[in-house]
Amino acid sequence: YQRRVHGDSRVVIISGNYDKPSDAEYGEDTISFTIRTTVGVSLVTSKSELQCIEVAYLQLFQLLFQTKYEDGFLSLLANVDRIQLDNQLPTAQFPVVLCAEPVNEDDVNKPALSIAASGVRSFTERMLQVETLSFLLQSCTLMIEDLWLVDMYQVVSAIIPSTQQKSISTLLQPYNKPETDSMSTLTTSSTISINTQPKISRLVYFQKLELHPLKITLSFASELNAAGSINPLIVLVNTVGMAVKNIEEVPLKFNALVLFHPLDTKQAFIQRIMLHYQKQGLLSAYRVLGCMQCIGNPVRLLSNLGSGVMDFFYEPAKGALQNPFEMSKGMAKGTASLLKHSVYGLASTAQGITGSAGKGLASLTCDSKYIQQRQKMQRDRPHHLMAGVIGGAHMFGQGLVQGITGVVQQPVEGAISGGAAGFVAGVGKGLVGVVVKPATGVLDLASKTTQGLMHQTSSEDHIGSLHKRIRYPRVILDGVLSPYDEKCAIANFLLHTIERKKFDKDSIRHLVETPSPTMYIISNIRVLAVVSKSHKYELLWEARLSTIEMARQMGPVVELQLRATSSTSDTGREIPCSDPNEANRVLEVLQTEHPTLVTWRWDGSCADGEVSVYENQRYFPLVGWGKKLLPSDRSIWSDSKGRPSSKESFQLPKGCEWIGDWKFEGSDDTCWFYAIDFSSSFHPTKEVLDAVRRRKWSRKYRVQASTVGTRSPSVRPPPSPVSTQSGASSLAIAQTVEVWEHQRYFPVRGWSSKLLPTDRTHGWSSEACGKQRQDKVSTTLPLGGQWSCDWYVDRNSGGDEEGWHYAVDFPSAFHGQRKPTDFVRRRRWVREFKQNRSSAASTPRE
Repeated sequence: YQRRVHGDSRVVIISGNYDKPSDAEYGEDTISFTIRTTVGVSLVTSKSELQCIEVAYLQLFQLLFQTKYEDGFLSLLANVDRIQLDNQLPTAQFPVVLCAEPVNEDDVNKPALSIAASGVRSFTERMLQVETLSFLLQSCTLMIEDLWLVDMYQVVSAIIPSTQQKSISTLLQPYNKPETDSMSTLTTSSTISINTQPKISRLVYFQKLELHPLKITLSFASELNAAGSINPLIVLVNTVGMAVKNIEEVPLKFNALVLFHPLDTKQAFIQRIMLHYQKQGLLSAYRVLGCMQCIGNPVRLLSNLGSGVMDFFYEPAKGALQNPFEMSKGMAKGTASLLKHSVYGLASTAQGITGSAGKGLASLTCDSKYIQQRQKMQRDRPHHLMAGVIGGAHMFGQGLVQGITGVVQQPVEGAISGGAAGFVAGVGKGLVGVVVKPATGVLDLASKTTQGLMHQTSSEDHIGSLHKRIRYPRVILDGVLSPYDEKCAIANFLLHTIERKKFDKDSIRHLVETPSPTMYIISNIRVLAVVSKSHKYELLWEARLSTIEMARQMGPVVELQLRATSSTSDTGREIPCSDPNEANRVLEVLQTEHPTLVTWRWDGSCADGEVSVYENQRYFPLVGWGKKLLPSDRSIWSDSKGRPSSKESFQLPKGCEWIGDWKFEGSDDTCWFYAIDFSSSFHPTKEVLDAVRRRKWSRKYRVQASTVGTRSPSVRPPPSPVSTQSGASSLAIAQTVEVWEHQRYFPVRGWSSKLLPTDRTHGWSSEACGKQRQDKVSTTLPLGGQWSCDWYVDRNSGGDEEGWHYAVDFPSAFHGQRKPTDFVRRRRWVREFKQNRSSAASTPRE
């Protein structure tokens, strides 16, 4: 299925593995059947016509539904082994909103949700009889964010009003009659009085109504702010609110409700149940105050200290019942538990106080950009102390730099956007920020450090890693709702999380279908190659679309020729596709996102291509059609998406030649396409309200025969036949030799090939480990070989632009992008040679 999400459209997709009804019985007075399945429901909202996101995903694991009708009595049973509701927003602080599953060992075999009713029958027209009705919900965790609530409200409000309007119109239908019927209505007053008698509600009788105890662990996070307001009162209220409305792990307990032989209406039962839970909730209100982050969550602190003290006395006593050796082990275990719980409790208290204070201070700056950047870094939770120190130092540096630069930057931005009033407001923001932002950075440093210490000394239950999303968020391309694609969802998730969320502003456009284990992702800005290593994803290489000079299809392979830089003469990348059709699709996506890109397809003989540019005009009443556009319009010459372009902007790379001149299809009257405005859709026939038009200019080019089938120098060429001295034809075997260059970073000197005396690595070596010394000069050509190129750096192995890989030290694992803690680096130099088959047997292979 495919459906475009736009306007008030509502699509509900329920998927699962349905089993055939088992134990089905059909008789004269007996009907029973059973259904077992897993149900998933996805909620999607539309931000715009072409931008749609998945807000929530609900899954019911192992849903069991049983019903039986016998001798006039109906029995129902609905069990769910596990319930999970996920927050699918990319900015989610809590990925899991609701998770209900058995926690204690005694409840493992019990369902997370159970609703059972037996002996249901209609006793009379005015009374429904139910023997027993029970409701059971296991302990559940509820973690809510205000931003998620806002999006959920938009989704629900887009679905509910239509049904409400229908019901309201039905209720008001007797009163929506024309005025001409008023006399006839008066003459039939007796009939109206009979029909408008109040309807008597149906009674419900239970022999036993049982609602089991309920326990909910509640957490709430708020990120809404009033950064755009300059009202001092609003700013003050928002500052206090940001500091106090965050709570974590509030234990809410609700007692059971058991009623015997009650008789009442359905509405009365609902009110009675709601009143019961309201009273229980008020009794637990003090726990909400005790779990506020602004006061350090003292409930969690006392709970951890109590657990540690209990283990300190219980573990030795437990071991003393066996033997003295077990007693000593119990003392060590109890002491470790006391220390661990004490450190965790104190660190969580310090983190809550400093985090809440930092969030409140940040709202005082009234700088929405700074607040959003800070919230983005706050979502990255460190899982150990060192990560917390590094993250806190980064946030402190950001606050210090933005506080100093904001004194000049804020007034300039305010003057550009708001004139004199904006300049005055910018001066105020800058003066406040120069004090508040560094102070916030200090609090963030303390908060991140204590958070890393807290997570390092805690179990998975405190970290929250036990609850993970069931699946990655759905990807909706161009507003079209399609079946869930797990690979595309993973690629989109990686695009927004890899390399410390470096590419989180990109939008995925295509995931290449490839036989390679490497994942090739095309976004609106760049092409990325990502590989999975040791259950982690690493970036192999990245190429911005603006740096690609030419993309060519060689069967099922797409080759990218990148713009040469000062450090390299040429670069190249390969994208292996599953088949030529997929390679053709990759070229189409690249040309759509980068219209000035030169692309061609090779059929074995020649390669032709075409580039295009659009000419735009606007209609004025007295002037007519002209090239003078409004200041808000696009440029006179643009690409298909309205971005500035021109005929002169197309520069063919080496090896290509133009075929003919620029031209447009059709005559001067039939080549134009019209629209009301440039943002609207264009059509070939002019209408009354059309005020703009455009036409497409195209020019063809051809790749010269000498370059057809060749590759970029950095892409390794395949073997090719050569002639031997005897005149016989034999196959030349293409081989390579390699050397590794190693460097170390010194604070004053910088990167240097002179290493420390303790390093077990040479500056140049023949192996990646660096144990065997060898450089480019000492590398000799094997017997019977012939150099085919000069030495070049291998840039296709996932390093930076110069091919370097970084690490903390030489024995550590290397990665492609440098981190603040990296002090060594290495890169691979390669040189290719060709060796005849006749001499290959006597030549040792590298």
